[in-house]
Amino acid sequence: MESISIDFAGITLMLALGFRHGLDPDHIAVIDSLTMHHHGIKSSFGKWSGTLFALGHGIVITIVSVIFSFIGSSAISNTWILSVLEWVPVILLYLVGFMNLKSLLSKTSEYKVQGWRFRFIPKKLLNSKSAFSIVLTGVLFALVFDTVTQAAAWGYAASLEGGISIALVMGLVFSVGMIATDTIDGRILYSILNKTDNKSTIISYRKWIGWCIVSMTYFIAIYKTLNTFSPQVQLSETAYTLVGALFFLSIVFIYAYIAIKTKCTKLI
Repeated sequence: MESISIDFAGITLMLALGFRHGLDPDHIAVIDSLTMHHHGIKSSFGKWSGTLFALGHGIVITIVSVIFSFIGSSAISNTWILSVLEWVPVILLYLVGFMNLKSLLSKTSEYKVQGWRFRFIPKKLLNSKSAFSIVLTGVLFALVFDTVTQAAAWGYAASLEGGISIALVMGLVFSVGMIATDTIDGRILYSILNKTDNKSTIISYRKWIGWCIVSMTYFIAIYKTLNTFSPQVQLSETAYTLVGALFFLSIVFIYAYIAIKTKCTKLI
């Protein structure tokens, strides 16, 4: 399993992973649903749906990571368990990348972000009026198998490198990246809904995000695969920084382009 240290490269990697996780197709699908629902009922929480969802999600990820760093290798010493922790998220990255690429390349004009967890969230929770329900939705999402295994893997890696403090920092940095993208995603959609009822504008926005999802997903999945089979395939600190910056700038460019196109200059 790839080690993670609390140096600049490690922090940059976790931040980049947080940015990418914030663009998880299931995140976008849920944030779309929550934002549209709260916008429709004139709730003041509509514009903060992405933030509240990611907050609940990040709390669980950080807690799970810290717990596994505390119990350490004694709890997950079996080779097959380590393999599951390492490979489940990677396999699901390939699956999600394929689903979205297929949808983007289809001949239909309407593109919907493709994910697999959205269907497990109770409709009653999605249709609630409270801010707590949005946070709880994020919590439930984090308890789904691949997210828990990923956080557990980080916790195990942290137990090898330095323990609870590293796991805590990893979880918090990851959460910051995720909260940033989910917040902006929710805010820009809320602003678009306020400014226009043109469905094609929202579809265009989603297609741009879709290509960003596909590129990020495949890059991380392929890199993790290569690193597992060939540990010498390791990005340098500079490379980590550049990759993280590229992901972030790509997201900023998409949001800025749509904001200018729809004249939604007041997003945050």
